[in-house]
Amino acid sequence: MEFQKKIDGLWADAYELDRLITEHKETDTYPPSFFERTIHLLYKLKVGLRELEEYEMELTRQRMEEHKRLIESMPLDDEPLPEETLPQGGKEAKEVTEESAPTPEAEEVVRKLPEVETKAPEPVATAEKPGRSLNDMLEKKNLADFRKAFSLNDRFRFRRELFKGDEEAMNEAIDALNSLQSYDESVAYLSEALKWNLEEAPVADFLKLLEKRFS
Repeated sequence: MEFQKKIDGLWADAYELDRLITEHKETDTYPPSFFERTIHLLYKLKVGLRELEEYEMELTRQRMEEHKRLIESMPLDDEPLPEETLPQGGKEAKEVTEESAPTPEAEEVVRKLPEVETKAPEPVATAEKPGRSLNDMLEKKNLADFRKAFSLNDRFRFRRELFKGDEEAMNEAIDALNSLQSYDESVAYLSEALKWNLEEAPVADFLKLLEKRFS
């Protein structure tokens, strides 16, 4: 995907900028090439972040339109039935019902009947989790690609601390996680295939994001 290539390029520029600063932070002097390269990287990051912001704004607008279309497609409870759906001959049955309205004498008898206490029906338990909204479902759908669970800082940090700065290795691991169907399978993959120590802080933070994908 073209946009995914732009994001990968953004991570590469951010990593290069971090490397340059780390190499020179202990020195007292900086060569001219350092400033030239740093300014160039900062400009590329600014442009890339602006494109990312515009993409996210467009994605949010599309979600809102989808939400609006879903609401508009739901039938209203007080919407009258069309005449052709009425029982016993449609319009004719409606006219018969209107003619058979109760007389004043019958209404008087009904008023004298003792009132019967009624209780509201018990809510029916459903299998869905409470508070499940359309936004929750859309968010879960978006996490089908685990890359979208990361913030800019998350991706930069995980690539540096968990993948030793190897962007390709990180993408391969994420592709593997996207193919798994449960949280337990994902944890087993990280522990057995990647040999991660699940007790380490960056791994624990990675697992928190991974858990959201299956919640």
